[in-house]
Amino acid sequence: MKPENNFLSDLKVDKLKTFKKRMMGCILATDMAKHAEDLASFKLKLETKGIKSALNNGSQFLDRTSGKTLFESQQQMMEVALHAADVSVPCRPEFGIVRKWTYLLFEEFFEQGDLEKAEALPVSFLCDRVTTNVAKSQNGFISFIVQPLFTQVTELMPGLACMLDSCRTNKELWDKHEETEQEKKSYVKVDEKPIIESDNDSSDNSEGSEPSSN
Repeated sequence: MKPENNFLSDLKVDKLKTFKKRMMGCILATDMAKHAEDLASFKLKLETKGIKSALNNGSQFLDRTSGKTLFESQQQMMEVALHAADVSVPCRPEFGIVRKWTYLLFEEFFEQGDLEKAEALPVSFLCDRVTTNVAKSQNGFISFIVQPLFTQVTELMPGLACMLDSCRTNKELWDKHEETEQEKKSYVKVDEKPIIESDNDSSDNSEGSEPSSN
């Protein structure tokens, strides 16, 4: 990082330590291995404090008993919010955008799986381009990960209810979805893909509004 771009340079040591602790916690919260445990803890906190979207009493989530409890409750809120944002693609209002970004994400997954195979390592869940079907995988991902998470998040932040509604709608659309030829290219390794440019590809590239899935 260039010195002139270091936005932390003016922080005192104690503030810098706090910042690092905050950021490390938020980053680790995006680890799916922690999802079940963190969601259970968050749900229990909401139930214990009686926080409901209908009551619009989310401010009670913060525990101001002491500086320590305030920090911890703030941190939990930040971590849940970032984790929700990280898995929020199925909650977008337009299914076309949901599809595009989902297949882009799986291209990354499949590249990871290719590397794991090359190193004779166990292939991570949903990272095998041979056995994974993107469209069919979405029902389980939404039903067991995204929807339960956003159900609790909207109790704390009722303004996000529209995202939960979109999540439910998109799950139904995924169940009916038949993959296009363009989407099927995601299952082919980059060095094996034929050079075929569809009309949609040309349109996307000329507008420059969305990244291509090629």
